[in-house]
Amino acid sequence: MGDRRAMVGRDAELGAVLASIGVDPHRGADRLTDLLIAGDAGVGKSRLLAAVREEAERRGWSMVSGHCLDFGDADLAYLPFSEVVGQLVESWPTAMQQVLQAHPALAKLQPGRRTRSAGTGSDDDQAVDRPDLYRAMAAALAAVAKQNPLILVIDDCHWADRSTRELLTFLLSRGDPAGFAVIVSYRADDLHRRHPLRRHLAEWGRLGGVDRLQLGR
Repeated sequence: MGDRRAMVGRDAELGAVLASIGVDPHRGADRLTDLLIAGDAGVGKSRLLAAVREEAERRGWSMVSGHCLDFGDADLAYLPFSEVVGQLVESWPTAMQQVLQAHPALAKLQPGRRTRSAGTGSDDDQAVDRPDLYRAMAAALAAVAKQNPLILVIDDCHWADRSTRELLTFLLSRGDPAGFAVIVSYRADDLHRRHPLRRHLAEWGRLGGVDRLQLGR
């Protein structure tokens, strides 16, 4: 457990994350909780998430991660979810092939299909049926979670495009946890007064089954 030993002063936060989402102590697949993790740049969010992965996998869980990137005025719709779909297909090919057959919209998220566009809504986003895509993403996560509990991490969400934020709203609003927990991390110091993520955070924080963790220095 090298990562955990290296996390000076973060054992409490690691325990809080594991307890919040239902890893330790273990909760049933129908009682998992989602989590919003906030912290300033350089505070250790990435190291904490690495330790969460190590501890969760030691307990038989799996974890997939998607990362948001800063493209300035250009959008890359659903970028972190495209990354996640690539990991799911690579690690669970049989389950994902069945999901892709039942939900062909998911193919739109396979790596290599994303294109950048200027503005707040990319052509690539508008070209897909969003409800079908949302249901397909949830079905993929649920299918994998049937094999063992799953953690989905969307990192650096302060850089998330509108499409990613809206898909996260769908997943965080789901009534049935379906055997997977969602962790959203973001830089609190990047959220200026009119930052688009602020409205979503307020909405997500009011949902049942969503906890918050603020990392201090």
